Amino acid sequence: MTLFVRNEVLLNSNSENSKNAVIIAAQALRKEYARMLCKFEIKVATGERHVLCESKRAVQEYAMSTSNKRFFMVHNCLARLEGKYISVEETRKLIGVSRAAMDTMCNECHAAGWIFLDKNKRGHRRMKAADITLECWLDYADFINSLVDEMDFVHLNSSRRVASLLINK
Repeated sequence: MTLFVRNEVLLNSNSENSKNAVIIAAQALRKEYARMLCKFEIKVATGERHVLCESKRAVQEYAMSTSNKRFFMVHNCLARLEGKYISVEETRKLIGVSRAAMDTMCNECHAAGWIFLDKNKRGHRRMKAADITLECWLDYADFINSLVDEMDFVHLNSSRRVASLLINK
């Protein structure tokens, strides 16, 4: 077996000290993964993703304006993807915002048509993402998927797993 990282041979099964070679390879893979993760984070943070649809761009801009709004929207998308509503109060506690802040986000997003608001049998408010919000999230998931492919994370992770298995063998 021969292990390559960035076109360098790091492990050859014929080497005398293969365990040390695997450790060296694992360290190189860890650094390569970290390097690619830096590039990944920069691409995500700098807004390299261009949203052409004005409606989706409005959702994206709202969701990216604060971390609380982002997590609010992510929780709503998850609820929609799981085919259920989520409690406004439980989501408020998960996000860690005041009732006033949660009411503001609910009212803004409901008025914009980005979430569905409902009440359960006990009269407690619940919510989930509307179609436009879910489509925006699916587009984002596609963008992340393309970056994962571009950064070759699948192969890096596989190589790191193999190296870990060989070290702990």
